Amino acid sequence: MLPVRLTCRSPLTRRVPDSFFDAFEPLGAWLDRPSRSMSLDVREQDDSYVIEADVPGIGPDDLEITVEDGVLTLATKERAEAEHERTTYHVRERRYGSVSRSIWLTADSDTESIKASLQNGVIVVTLAKHEALKPRKIDVQAE
Repeated sequence: MLPVRLTCRSPLTRRVPDSFFDAFEPLGAWLDRPSRSMSLDVREQDDSYVIEADVPGIGPDDLEITVEDGVLTLATKERAEAEHERTTYHVRERRYGSVSRSIWLTADSDTESIKASLQNGVIVVTLAKHEALKPRKIDVQAE
């Protein structure tokens, strides 16, 4: 079986022999490697902040959420890579290891009321806003 060679070559470079590009293959592998960061969204609601982060293939026991000095950190624990004896990989993009993201929290975040849930590879962290710091409407009384 021949190894699979995935390339994205322009019409101008198609005439250059593949052997020319072999010297640059380590650089290309580095540039094309999958990202090791955690994609996330942070949104504000009237009474809370919601953080959603993609953590595919990670279970609740492999997640760690910490709050320290106004910084919320989401981290995955390192997973061991499955051992495959006598295996030749032709394409290998899946990565194993720890990933983390840290987010500065706003002053109105109530760090005592953090809730987290994991559904379909997405961790959802909800932080309530402090009641005293929430905007409120003041009624004006006529005299």
